[in-house]
Amino acid sequence: MTGRRHSGAGAAILTAEFAVADNRPRLLRFRLEDARRAMEVVLTAERMERRSANGFADRDFEPDWRYVRASVPGRANPAAPPLRPLEPALTRAPAFPVLSAREIAERELEVRYALHRIGVCLGDPVEVTVSSEGQVTIHGLVDQAIRREAIREAIQGLDYVRFEVQNAEEASAQPVAPSGSQPPVSVPVRRDVVTGGKALIQDRLAEYFRASSPANEIPRRIAALSNDATAATARCLAHAWAVRRLQAAFPHDRVRQLQPRSRWIVQDMLADHLAALQQEAGLALNLLEPVLGKNPALSEIDIPAAEAGEATGDLFALASQTDRLSRGVFALARLDEGEEPQAAARLVENLARLRLMAPALRALAARENETAVLKEK
Repeated sequence: MTGRRHSGAGAAILTAEFAVADNRPRLLRFRLEDARRAMEVVLTAERMERRSANGFADRDFEPDWRYVRASVPGRANPAAPPLRPLEPALTRAPAFPVLSAREIAERELEVRYALHRIGVCLGDPVEVTVSSEGQVTIHGLVDQAIRREAIREAIQGLDYVRFEVQNAEEASAQPVAPSGSQPPVSVPVRRDVVTGGKALIQDRLAEYFRASSPANEIPRRIAALSNDATAATARCLAHAWAVRRLQAAFPHDRVRQLQPRSRWIVQDMLADHLAALQQEAGLALNLLEPVLGKNPALSEIDIPAAEAGEATGDLFALASQTDRLSRGVFALARLDEGEEPQAAARLVENLARLRLMAPALRALAARENETAVLKEK
Protein backbone atom coordinates (compact mmCIF):
# COMPACT_ATOMS: atom_id res chain seq x y z
CA MET A 1 0.00 0.00 0.00
CA THR A 2 1.50 3.31 -1.08
CA GLY A 3 0.46 6.89 -0.45
CA ARG A 4 1.96 9.90 -2.23
CA ARG A 5 1.76 13.63 -1.66
CA HIS A 6 3.26 16.00 -4.22
CA SER A 7 3.89 19.71 -4.02
CA GLY A 8 5.93 22.27 -5.87
CA ALA A 9 8.86 21.63 -3.49
CA GLY A 10 8.96 17.85 -3.83
CA ALA A 11 7.16 14.67 -2.85
CA ALA A 12 6.53 12.51 0.21
CA ILE A 13 5.93 8.77 -0.30
CA LEU A 14 4.78 6.37 2.40
CA THR A 15 4.79 2.63 1.65
CA ALA A 16 3.57 -0.17 3.92
CA GLU A 17 3.86 -3.90 3.24
CA PHE A 18 1.77 -6.53 5.02
CA ALA A 19 2.05 -10.31 5.33
CA VAL A 20 -0.52 -12.07 3.19
CA ALA A 21 -1.20 -14.80 5.74
CA ASP A 22 -2.14 -12.68 8.75
CA ASN A 23 -2.02 -9.04 7.52
CA ARG A 24 0.81 -8.18 9.92
CA PRO A 25 2.97 -5.22 8.89
CA ARG A 26 6.35 -6.33 7.56
CA LEU A 27 7.92 -3.12 6.25
CA LEU A 28 7.33 0.62 6.49
CA ARG A 29 9.19 2.96 4.13
CA PHE A 30 9.04 6.76 4.28
CA ARG A 31 10.71 8.78 1.50
CA LEU A 32 11.16 12.53 1.01
CA GLU A 33 12.56 13.81 -2.26
CA ASP A 34 12.97 16.93 -4.33
CA ALA A 35 14.84 17.80 -7.51
CA ARG A 36 18.28 17.71 -5.81
CA ARG A 37 18.18 15.09 -3.09
CA ALA A 38 16.19 12.31 -1.45
CA MET A 39 15.96 10.79 2.04
CA GLU A 40 14.44 7.44 2.90
CA VAL A 41 13.73 5.71 6.22
CA VAL A 42 12.94 1.98 6.19
CA LEU A 43 11.54 0.13 9.21
CA THR A 44 11.49 -3.67 8.98
CA ALA A 45 9.66 -6.03 11.36
CA GLU A 46 11.97 -9.01 11.87
CA ARG A 47 10.18 -10.51 14.88
CA MET A 48 6.72 -9.85 16.24
CA GLU A 49 4.67 -11.01 19.16
CA ARG A 50 1.06 -10.43 20.02
CA ARG A 51 0.30 -8.73 23.33
CA SER A 52 -2.99 -7.90 24.94
CA ALA A 53 -3.81 -4.23 25.28
CA ASN A 54 -4.21 -4.74 29.03
CA GLY A 55 -0.60 -5.93 29.27
CA PHE A 56 0.94 -2.54 28.46
CA ALA A 57 2.14 -0.03 31.04
CA ASP A 58 2.87 3.67 30.63
CA ARG A 59 6.62 3.05 30.74
CA ASP A 60 6.38 0.93 27.59
CA PHE A 61 5.73 4.12 25.62
CA GLU A 62 8.49 6.22 27.16
CA PRO A 63 11.76 6.64 25.19
CA ASP A 64 15.07 5.31 26.50
CA TRP A 65 16.60 8.66 27.37
CA ARG A 66 20.12 7.21 27.47
CA TYR A 67 20.10 6.79 23.71
CA VAL A 68 18.11 9.92 22.94
CA ARG A 69 20.57 12.19 24.77
CA ALA A 70 23.59 10.24 23.58
CA SER A 71 22.66 11.06 20.00
CA VAL A 72 23.27 14.78 20.65
CA PRO A 73 27.02 15.53 20.25
CA GLY A 74 28.77 17.17 23.21
CA ARG A 75 25.99 16.55 25.71
CA ALA A 76 25.87 14.26 28.73
CA ASN A 77 23.07 11.86 29.52
CA PRO A 78 20.91 13.70 32.02
CA ALA A 79 18.04 12.07 33.73
CA ALA A 80 14.78 11.98 31.94
CA PRO A 81 12.93 15.28 32.27
CA PRO A 82 9.53 15.21 33.90
CA LEU A 83 6.69 14.54 31.53
CA ARG A 84 4.70 17.60 30.67
CA PRO A 85 0.96 17.55 30.22
CA LEU A 86 -0.33 17.56 26.67
CA GLU A 87 -0.90 20.92 25.09
CA PRO A 88 -4.56 21.81 24.57
CA ALA A 89 -5.96 21.05 21.16
CA LEU A 90 -5.81 23.78 18.53
CA THR A 91 -8.93 25.89 18.47
CA ARG A 92 -8.52 26.57 14.76
CA ALA A 93 -7.13 24.70 11.82
CA PRO A 94 -3.52 25.49 10.87
CA ALA A 95 -3.12 27.74 7.87
CA PHE A 96 -2.01 26.09 4.65
CA PRO A 97 1.02 27.55 2.90
CA VAL A 98 0.15 30.26 0.42
CA LEU A 99 1.15 29.31 -3.13
CA SER A 100 2.68 31.83 -5.47
CA ALA A 101 1.25 32.54 -8.90
CA ARG A 102 4.07 30.52 -10.44
CA GLU A 103 3.37 27.50 -8.21
CA ILE A 104 -0.32 27.59 -9.09
CA ALA A 105 0.52 27.81 -12.78
CA GLU A 106 2.89 24.84 -12.41
CA ARG A 107 0.09 22.80 -10.85
CA GLU A 108 -2.36 23.66 -13.59
CA LEU A 109 0.18 22.87 -16.29
CA GLU A 110 0.96 19.48 -14.75
CA VAL A 111 -2.73 18.56 -14.91
CA ARG A 112 -3.22 19.87 -18.45
CA TYR A 113 -0.15 17.98 -19.65
CA ALA A 114 -1.45 14.75 -18.13
CA LEU A 115 -4.76 15.23 -19.95
CA HIS A 116 -2.96 16.21 -23.15
CA ARG A 117 -1.09 12.90 -23.21
CA ILE A 118 -4.37 10.97 -23.47
CA GLY A 119 -5.99 13.36 -25.97
CA VAL A 120 -8.59 14.95 -23.69
CA CYS A 121 -7.93 18.33 -25.30
CA LEU A 122 -9.15 17.05 -28.70
CA GLY A 123 -12.84 16.70 -28.01
CA ASP A 124 -13.71 15.49 -24.52
CA PRO A 125 -16.07 17.99 -22.83
CA VAL A 126 -13.78 18.30 -19.81
CA GLU A 127 -12.73 21.54 -18.15
CA VAL A 128 -9.83 22.39 -15.82
CA THR A 129 -10.40 25.12 -13.25
CA VAL A 130 -7.99 26.42 -10.59
CA SER A 131 -8.84 28.21 -7.35
CA SER A 132 -6.77 31.04 -5.90
CA GLU A 133 -5.40 28.55 -3.31
CA GLY A 134 -4.12 26.19 -6.02
CA GLN A 135 -6.93 23.61 -5.88
CA VAL A 136 -7.29 22.16 -9.39
CA THR A 137 -10.67 20.73 -10.38
CA ILE A 138 -11.37 18.56 -13.41
CA HIS A 139 -15.06 18.45 -14.23
CA GLY A 140 -17.08 17.40 -17.22
CA LEU A 141 -19.14 14.70 -18.86
CA VAL A 142 -17.82 11.84 -21.00
CA ASP A 143 -19.69 9.18 -22.95
CA GLN A 144 -18.29 6.05 -21.36
CA ALA A 145 -17.13 4.99 -17.91
CA ILE A 146 -13.92 3.56 -19.40
CA ARG A 147 -12.99 7.04 -20.64
CA ARG A 148 -13.67 8.54 -17.24
CA GLU A 149 -11.40 5.95 -15.61
CA ALA A 150 -8.67 6.67 -18.17
CA ILE A 151 -8.81 10.35 -17.17
CA ARG A 152 -8.73 9.43 -13.48
CA GLU A 153 -5.69 7.20 -14.04
CA ALA A 154 -3.86 9.95 -15.96
CA ILE A 155 -3.94 12.26 -12.92
CA GLN A 156 -3.24 9.59 -10.34
CA GLY A 157 -0.80 10.80 -7.70
CA LEU A 158 -1.73 14.49 -8.01
CA ASP A 159 -3.30 14.96 -4.60
CA TYR A 160 -4.27 18.58 -5.23
CA VAL A 161 -6.73 17.60 -7.99
CA ARG A 162 -10.45 17.29 -7.38
CA PHE A 163 -11.98 14.81 -9.83
CA GLU A 164 -15.55 15.60 -10.88
CA VAL A 165 -15.86 13.84 -14.24
CA GLN A 166 -18.98 11.79 -14.85
CA ASN A 167 -20.12 9.50 -17.62
CA ALA A 168 -23.48 9.94 -19.33
CA GLU A 169 -25.20 7.19 -17.32
CA GLU A 170 -24.22 8.76 -13.99
CA ALA A 171 -25.27 12.24 -15.09
CA SER A 172 -28.71 11.07 -16.25
CA ALA A 173 -29.41 9.68 -12.78
CA GLN A 174 -28.74 13.01 -11.07
CA PRO A 175 -30.98 16.10 -10.80
CA VAL A 176 -30.65 18.88 -13.36
CA ALA A 177 -28.01 21.49 -12.49
CA PRO A 178 -29.14 25.02 -11.58
CA SER A 179 -29.57 27.42 -14.46
CA GLY A 180 -26.60 29.50 -13.32
CA SER A 181 -24.07 26.66 -13.59
CA GLN A 182 -21.59 26.62 -16.44
CA PRO A 183 -21.41 23.41 -18.51
CA PRO A 184 -18.02 22.19 -19.73
CA VAL A 185 -16.88 23.66 -23.03
CA SER A 186 -16.30 21.01 -25.69
CA VAL A 187 -14.44 21.24 -28.96
CA PRO A 188 -16.77 22.67 -31.63
CA VAL A 189 -16.27 19.87 -34.14
CA ARG A 190 -19.06 18.34 -36.23
CA ARG A 191 -18.58 14.82 -37.51
CA ASP A 192 -20.83 14.45 -40.57
CA VAL A 193 -21.27 11.07 -42.19
CA VAL A 194 -22.31 11.18 -45.82
CA THR A 195 -24.75 8.41 -46.70
CA GLY A 196 -27.08 9.92 -49.27
CA GLY A 197 -28.17 13.07 -51.03
CA LYS A 198 -26.21 14.95 -53.65
CA ALA A 199 -23.06 16.78 -52.66
CA LEU A 200 -22.23 20.18 -54.11
CA ILE A 201 -19.62 18.67 -56.45
CA GLN A 202 -21.36 15.30 -56.98
CA ASP A 203 -21.10 15.46 -60.75
CA ARG A 204 -17.39 16.28 -60.67
CA LEU A 205 -16.72 13.42 -58.28
CA ALA A 206 -18.71 10.99 -60.41
CA GLU A 207 -16.74 12.01 -63.48
CA TYR A 208 -13.44 11.57 -61.61
CA PHE A 209 -14.23 8.05 -60.41
CA ARG A 210 -15.83 6.95 -63.70
CA ALA A 211 -12.39 6.53 -65.24
CA SER A 212 -11.22 4.03 -62.61
CA SER A 213 -14.32 2.37 -61.11
CA PRO A 214 -17.34 0.41 -62.34
CA ALA A 215 -20.65 2.25 -62.25
CA ASN A 216 -21.97 0.37 -59.22
CA GLU A 217 -18.88 1.34 -57.16
CA ILE A 218 -18.98 5.07 -57.86
CA PRO A 219 -21.54 6.05 -55.14
CA ARG A 220 -19.58 4.14 -52.48
CA ARG A 221 -16.28 5.78 -53.47
CA ILE A 222 -17.86 9.24 -53.51
CA ALA A 223 -19.22 8.68 -50.00
CA ALA A 224 -15.86 7.36 -48.77
CA LEU A 225 -13.91 10.35 -50.13
CA SER A 226 -16.49 12.76 -48.70
CA ASN A 227 -16.30 11.19 -45.26
CA ASP A 228 -12.48 11.18 -45.33
CA ALA A 229 -12.40 14.85 -46.35
CA THR A 230 -14.83 16.06 -43.67
CA ALA A 231 -13.08 13.94 -41.03
CA ALA A 232 -9.68 15.44 -41.92
CA THR A 233 -10.89 19.03 -41.73
CA ALA A 234 -12.69 18.26 -38.45
CA ARG A 235 -9.39 17.02 -36.99
CA CYS A 236 -7.67 20.19 -38.20
CA LEU A 237 -10.30 22.21 -36.36
CA ALA A 238 -9.88 20.11 -33.20
CA HIS A 239 -6.14 20.77 -33.09
CA ALA A 240 -6.60 24.48 -33.87
CA TRP A 241 -9.14 24.71 -31.04
CA ALA A 242 -6.72 22.95 -28.66
CA VAL A 243 -3.95 25.40 -29.61
CA ARG A 244 -6.25 28.34 -29.00
CA ARG A 245 -7.28 27.09 -25.56
CA LEU A 246 -3.69 26.30 -24.58
CA GLN A 247 -2.61 29.84 -25.49
CA ALA A 248 -5.58 31.24 -23.56
CA ALA A 249 -4.63 29.26 -20.44
CA PHE A 250 -0.91 30.03 -20.76
CA PRO A 251 -0.35 33.33 -22.56
CA HIS A 252 3.18 34.55 -23.13
CA ASP A 253 3.37 36.59 -19.91
CA ARG A 254 2.28 33.62 -17.81
CA VAL A 255 4.67 31.22 -19.54
CA ARG A 256 7.55 33.54 -18.68
CA GLN A 257 6.85 32.93 -14.96
CA LEU A 258 7.31 29.17 -15.29
CA GLN A 259 10.42 27.14 -14.66
CA PRO A 260 12.45 26.17 -17.77
CA ARG A 261 11.14 22.58 -17.74
CA SER A 262 7.53 23.81 -17.60
CA ARG A 263 8.13 26.22 -20.47
CA TRP A 264 9.39 23.26 -22.47
CA ILE A 265 6.16 21.37 -21.65
CA VAL A 266 4.03 24.24 -22.98
CA GLN A 267 6.20 24.34 -26.08
CA ASP A 268 5.91 20.56 -26.49
CA MET A 269 2.10 20.60 -26.22
CA LEU A 270 1.87 23.42 -28.74
CA ALA A 271 4.24 21.64 -31.13
CA ASP A 272 2.23 18.41 -30.87
CA HIS A 273 -0.98 20.08 -31.98
CA LEU A 274 0.59 22.17 -34.72
CA ALA A 275 2.51 19.21 -36.17
CA ALA A 276 -0.68 17.13 -36.18
CA LEU A 277 -2.62 19.97 -37.81
CA GLN A 278 0.05 20.32 -40.50
CA GLN A 279 -0.10 16.58 -41.17
CA GLU A 280 -3.91 16.47 -41.35
CA ALA A 281 -4.00 19.42 -43.75
CA GLY A 282 -1.39 17.71 -45.94
CA LEU A 283 -3.34 14.44 -46.00
CA ALA A 284 -6.52 16.31 -46.94
CA LEU A 285 -4.69 18.07 -49.77
CA ASN A 286 -3.30 14.78 -51.09
CA LEU A 287 -6.84 13.42 -51.06
CA LEU A 288 -8.59 16.38 -52.68
CA GLU A 289 -6.13 17.93 -55.13
CA PRO A 290 -6.47 15.09 -57.69
CA VAL A 291 -10.23 15.70 -57.68
CA LEU A 292 -10.56 19.44 -57.16
CA GLY A 293 -7.32 20.63 -58.74
CA LYS A 294 -4.23 22.16 -57.20
CA ASN A 295 -4.09 25.58 -55.66
CA PRO A 296 -1.49 28.03 -56.99
CA ALA A 297 1.76 27.18 -55.21
CA LEU A 298 2.27 28.77 -51.84
CA SER A 299 5.90 28.61 -50.74
CA GLU A 300 5.57 30.57 -47.50
CA ILE A 301 3.08 32.40 -45.37
CA ASP A 302 3.47 35.48 -43.21
CA ILE A 303 2.10 35.79 -39.67
CA PRO A 304 1.70 39.54 -39.13
CA ALA A 305 0.62 39.17 -35.50
CA ALA A 306 3.17 40.36 -32.98
CA GLU A 307 2.74 37.36 -30.69
CA ALA A 308 1.94 33.69 -31.14
CA GLY A 309 -1.08 34.12 -28.87
CA GLU A 310 -2.63 36.56 -31.35
CA ALA A 311 -1.83 34.33 -34.32
CA THR A 312 -3.66 31.34 -32.79
CA GLY A 313 -6.91 33.25 -33.21
CA ASP A 314 -6.19 33.58 -36.93
CA LEU A 315 -5.33 29.89 -37.10
CA PHE A 316 -8.60 28.89 -35.45
CA ALA A 317 -10.63 31.19 -37.72
CA LEU A 318 -8.98 29.65 -40.79
CA ALA A 319 -9.51 26.09 -39.55
CA SER A 320 -13.13 26.85 -38.68
CA GLN A 321 -13.81 28.28 -42.14
CA THR A 322 -12.05 25.30 -43.74
CA ASP A 323 -14.21 22.81 -41.84
CA ARG A 324 -17.37 24.72 -42.78
CA LEU A 325 -16.40 24.73 -46.46
CA SER A 326 -15.61 21.02 -46.33
CA ARG A 327 -19.02 20.21 -44.90
CA GLY A 328 -20.65 22.47 -47.47
CA VAL A 329 -18.85 20.82 -50.38
CA PHE A 330 -19.10 17.20 -49.24
CA ALA A 331 -21.74 16.86 -46.52
CA LEU A 332 -24.67 18.97 -47.76
CA ALA A 333 -24.13 21.65 -45.11
CA ARG A 334 -25.44 25.10 -45.89
CA LEU A 335 -22.98 27.70 -47.14
CA ASP A 336 -23.29 31.46 -47.13
CA GLU A 337 -24.84 33.17 -50.09
CA GLY A 338 -22.40 33.46 -52.98
CA GLU A 339 -19.92 30.92 -51.54
CA GLU A 340 -20.97 27.86 -53.53
CA PRO A 341 -19.30 28.62 -56.90
CA GLN A 342 -15.83 28.98 -55.36
CA ALA A 343 -16.27 26.73 -52.32
CA ALA A 344 -14.18 23.82 -53.65
CA ALA A 345 -11.30 26.05 -54.79
CA ARG A 346 -11.40 27.98 -51.53
CA LEU A 347 -11.31 24.74 -49.56
CA VAL A 348 -8.09 23.65 -51.27
CA GLU A 349 -6.55 27.09 -50.77
CA ASN A 350 -7.40 27.10 -47.06
CA LEU A 351 -5.89 23.66 -46.56
CA ALA A 352 -2.69 24.82 -48.24
CA ARG A 353 -2.58 27.85 -45.94
CA LEU A 354 -3.16 25.71 -42.86
CA ARG A 355 -0.32 23.41 -43.87
CA LEU A 356 2.04 26.38 -44.05
CA MET A 357 0.68 28.35 -41.12
CA ALA A 358 1.15 25.53 -38.57
CA PRO A 359 4.98 25.32 -38.81
CA ALA A 360 5.27 29.12 -39.07
CA LEU A 361 3.33 29.50 -35.83
CA ARG A 362 5.41 26.78 -34.17
CA ALA A 363 8.61 28.63 -35.14
CA LEU A 364 7.20 31.93 -33.83
CA ALA A 365 6.34 30.39 -30.47
CA ALA A 366 9.81 28.84 -30.23
CA ARG A 367 11.45 32.20 -30.92
CA GLU A 368 9.36 33.83 -28.19
CA ASN A 369 10.50 31.20 -25.72
CA GLU A 370 14.16 31.58 -26.70
CA THR A 371 13.92 35.36 -26.41
CA ALA A 372 12.47 35.08 -22.91
CA VAL A 373 15.32 32.78 -21.84
CA LEU A 374 17.96 35.15 -23.24
CA LYS A 375 16.42 38.12 -21.43
CA GLU A 376 16.63 36.26 -18.14
CA LYS A 377 20.32 35.53 -18.68
